[in-house]
Amino acid sequence: MFKLNSEIAKETSVHVLMGTLINYPLNILFLWIIIDNWGITDPFWISNIVTVWFSIVAFTRIYIVRVLAEKRKLNKPS
Repeated sequence: MFKLNSEIAKETSVHVLMGTLINYPLNILFLWIIIDNWGITDPFWISNIVTVWFSIVAFTRIYIVRVLAEKRKLNKPS
């Protein structure tokens, strides 16, 4: 039987929830900028531009969550 590590499951849930809350509105914003402001309608270019932006956002988001999780671990009494 597979047993979940509750600390890892909690951290994973935070990553998924934050990703959804941040990425959905950003996706709408990015598409508005790309299609309406820049006039790019080619799906190939839209996909590539959005992928680069989301990669930067994802790296930043996950890095911040990991730093906060490590700080919490260090401040936790043993």
